[in-house]
Order: sequence, then C-alpha cells, then structure tokens
Amino acid sequence: MALREITFFAPASDVTFMGGGEGRPVTDFDSGTPVLRNGRPLRRFAGVTAMYKGTVLENLTVESTTEATDLGSGGLLAAQGQTVEITPRGDAKAGFNGGAPRASLAGKVFTEGFTPVGSISDLLAQAARRTGKAE
Repeated sequence: MALREITFFAPASDVTFMGGGEGRPVTDFDSGTPVLRNGRPLRRFAGVTAMYKGTVLENLTVESTTEATDLGSGGLLAAQGQTVEITPRGDAKAGFNGGAPRASLAGKVFTEGFTPVGSISDLLAQAARRTGKAE
C-alpha cells in the first residue's frame, strides 16, 4: 500500500509544545541549500513534542521558521501565528508469511515560532499541590 498523507490547519491556540532541543537548519537533499518557507530558513527541532488539545502527537517532527536555535529543555511552549500546520502520514504493509499487517504513523508539525509559557517541572509541582489538597 502506498504512503498516505493529509495536511490540516489547527488554530495556534489549540497546539502546545513541550520539551526542548536544538533547531537544525533543513537543507535540500540534492543541492545542500537551505530550505526556505515564507522567505525564512526552516529549522527542525529534535526533542520537542507537539500536543493538539492536550493529546500528544507522537512520531511527528516539529518544524519552525523561528530565529531561535535552542529552545532549552523542560519547557512548555505555545505556538505563534494564526494557525499550525499538522501533516500526519501513514504507511501500511502486508505482514510476513500471511501474518498481520504492519503500519506506521509519522509526519510533521509546522509553526511560525514558539512563546515560552512555563516549564514541565512547574506544571508537575502544581498538579502535585492540587492532588495533595484534594485528599
């Protein structure tokens, strides 16, 4: 079966990011020239996970045209811009020797930039305080 891909746009207020890492420039495989988007260099961030309305988007690569090259670790980040582009893609293959089919899901998330809104440790500490008060 062929690789399937779809792109949809979500309001930036529905997408948050957590983690942190270094943003490396995306280059064209054949020519080695930087890939531009809206006239700005595109960066790919390792160690950053996207969430859509609180649901983690696993196996999706985070890309941005932000000027930042390092987001720091343990951060909670809000998306900048009007919309965020989410492009999941799936691939399914027949199983080996008549076995169950195999599938994979990957893709990318694009945002214009990031706004720091807190840290994961602050969020966990706040949740622990709320849990303690409930008992």
